Amino acid sequence: MLVRPYFLTLLFSGDGEPVPVVSPDPGLEKEWSRGTDYYKVIAWERPFPLWLAEAICQELASLLTVGGRGRPFSPSKTGRIICKIARNRGWQGTGRWFEPPDRPVFPGLFGKRDSFARLLPQVLAGRLYSLREIAGSLSRMGLAVMEGALEFLVHLEVLDGRVERLAGVGLTTDGRFRCRRCGEEHRILEDFYPEAPLPCRVCGSCLALGPVTSLQPLYCRRGALLAVASPVSPKGTAQVSPGESREESPGESFKESPQENLRGSLGEGPGESLGESRQESPGVSSGERVQEPGESPQESSGESLLESPGEGIRQVSATSELPLVLPELTPWQKATAREVLAFWEREELRSFLIWAVCGAGKTEVVFFAIHRALSEGKRVLLTVPRREIAKDLGKRVEDCFPGLEFTLLYGGKKQERPGGGLVVATTHQLLRFTPFFHLAILDEADAYPYRENRMLTGALANALLPGGKLIYMTATPDEEWRRKAVRGEIGLSRLVLRHHGHPLPVPVLCKHPLPPAEAENWLPPPEVLSFLRQAGEKNRQVLLFFPTVRLTEKAGRALKNAGLLPAVDFIHSRDEHKDRKLQAFDCGRLQVLATTTLLERGLTFPRLDVIVLYADREEIFTTETLVQIAGRVGRSSAAPFGEVIFIGEQISRPMEKARLWIAGMNKEAEKLGFLKQGTSHGN
Repeated sequence: MLVRPYFLTLLFSGDGEPVPVVSPDPGLEKEWSRGTDYYKVIAWERPFPLWLAEAICQELASLLTVGGRGRPFSPSKTGRIICKIARNRGWQGTGRWFEPPDRPVFPGLFGKRDSFARLLPQVLAGRLYSLREIAGSLSRMGLAVMEGALEFLVHLEVLDGRVERLAGVGLTTDGRFRCRRCGEEHRILEDFYPEAPLPCRVCGSCLALGPVTSLQPLYCRRGALLAVASPVSPKGTAQVSPGESREESPGESFKESPQENLRGSLGEGPGESLGESRQESPGVSSGERVQEPGESPQESSGESLLESPGEGIRQVSATSELPLVLPELTPWQKATAREVLAFWEREELRSFLIWAVCGAGKTEVVFFAIHRALSEGKRVLLTVPRREIAKDLGKRVEDCFPGLEFTLLYGGKKQERPGGGLVVATTHQLLRFTPFFHLAILDEADAYPYRENRMLTGALANALLPGGKLIYMTATPDEEWRRKAVRGEIGLSRLVLRHHGHPLPVPVLCKHPLPPAEAENWLPPPEVLSFLRQAGEKNRQVLLFFPTVRLTEKAGRALKNAGLLPAVDFIHSRDEHKDRKLQAFDCGRLQVLATTTLLERGLTFPRLDVIVLYADREEIFTTETLVQIAGRVGRSSAAPFGEVIFIGEQISRPMEKARLWIAGMNKEAEKLGFLKQGTSHGN
C-alpha cells in the first residue's frame, strides 16, 4: 500500500488572497501554475498525513477568506496557525515556507494527460474510488498507469477543478474521525503501517471492500458529494458529513475550458448538473419514445406496453434501440407493472413498495419501469443484498434486454460498462457510489445483510440523486413499511398470486418433542424419518431447516451415517463446499439437504417439500423468516404444490402468524378471481 505524506501549498494570484491546497508534491503546483493566473507558489516544508493536511487546509481557507480580506499576507502568522493546529492534533508542525524548485516532478507527466483525462470522467462517473480502484478501472479500459504517476495525474485534475480528493477517514466539523465511504464513526480503529511514523485510522465497518484509512485518498467527480464528507478544494468548499446536505449540484460535470476549471476549483463557478442532464448510453436513446409502425400516439403510452399480443415469449420495444423481451405476464402482474409505471411518472411520490408473495414474478414487473427510465436517458440501479441473487439478476437482464450494455458488480465480479444507464449490484457495492441514479430498485429488501444495516441503508440512500425514486420489493415487508403504506407515505402494490395461479402451500404446525440440540446421537423423530422416506418414494426433495450451524452439521452427518435415507447432505454459510452441494441438490443428486436459514430465499427447486425443526426458536425463526421458508415450496408451474411443516416443542407466536399470513394471502388472491383450484392446507 502506497502511503504518501502531503504538503500544504499556497497559490498566489494578483487579485485575491492566497489559495491553500493539499499536494502530494508542491512541484506539481509550480509546474501546473505556469498556464494559470497564479504567479507564485510556496509550500510548508513539513509534510503531514492526509487527514491532518486536509484539516489544516480547511481551517486556513476559512481564515484567509474571512479574516484576510484587505490585509497583507503574513507568512509567519500563517506558519504559527499551522503549528498550532498540528500540535492540537498531537503532531509537530514547526517548519518554514519554501518555493518549490523549477524541475519536472515526473518527467513526461503532463504529456500523458490527454488520454488519461478522456477516460477518468468515465471511471469516476457516480463513483467514490481509491487510487487502486481507479487504476483497476483504467486497466480494464486499456490504460495502464504506474501508481506513483497515477496520483500525480489525478491531482492535476483536482487542481483543474474536475475532481475532488478526500481522506478515506477524516475529521468531522466537531473533530471526530469518520469514514468517508460508509459514514462510520464508532468502528474507527487504530492501525500501524511501516511507512507511517504514527498510527492511522482505519474503518472497521467496510473492510470487506478493501481498507479505507486516514492516510490514503478517495476521489470523485467535483460536486458529486451530497452525503459524504468533502475536504477543501483550492478555495475552501465547505465540509459535509454523511446525512448533511449541501447546496452544490449533486453531480457537477467535468468542465471543458481551463479558465472555467480554474474558477471551478476556487468555488466560483456553478457547473453543470448531472441530475438535470440526460446522458445517452449505448443502445438507449434519450428523449421521447419512438412509435412503432402503425401505432397511434395514444398507444405509445405506458399502458400499451402491457397489452398482450402473442403467446409465451413476446417482445416490447419503446425504442428500436432498446428491446425488452419477457415471458407473457399474467393479468395480476400487468396490473402491478402499470402501477409501477404510474409511480415513475408521478412527481409527488418518491418511494414505492411491491409486496409480492414468494414466487410471484415481481422482478419482471419492474422491467417495464426500467425500460421506460432508460428510454428517457435516466440512470437506473437494480440492487440486492446477496451476490448469488445479483448474479442471477445479471443473467435475467441479459435475457430480457438483449444487446443492452450494463454494469454488473458483486463480490469477485466487476463487469463495468462506462456510460451504460443500468447498474446491477449488491448493496455492499453501493458504498463506492456517489449520488448518481434517478431510479433505484431494491429486491429482497428485508434480506440479510441489508436488513437493519444502517451502513447499507445509508449507501442506498446516498446513491440516489435528489428527487430520485426508490422501489422496494419483498415478500415480507416489516411493520414500519406496512404502516407507511397505510398512511400513504409510500406507494404500494400487492402481488398476492404466484405466476402459475395456484395457492401458496400453507404450513402445518406440529407440537412435538424434539431431541436436545446437544444430544450426541441425534436423530429426528420417527415421524420425520417416515415423511422423508415417503418423499423419496414420490421422487420429491426435502429441505430440512435448523436454527444453528452446529445442529445443521450434526443432523446432516447423523442422517448420512445412519444410512436410513439415500443422498443426504448438509449446508450452511461457512461450508466450503456449499456451491457444489447446491448444484448437486439442484440436479437431483441429493434428496435431502439439511440447512440453516441460508436457503430461506432466492432459490427455486421443483418438487420440493420443507420441514422446519425447532421452529419455535423465535430468535432465529421469525414470522418473516418462516414465510420466506414456506415460499420455497410450490414455485414451479409443473409442480405447484408441496408440504410445509413447522415442528416445535411448542407452537410459537411467529409460527401462528406465518400460517395466518400465508392463508390470508390466499384469501386475497381468491378475491381476484384468478386463483386456480388445488390443494393447499388452510384453505
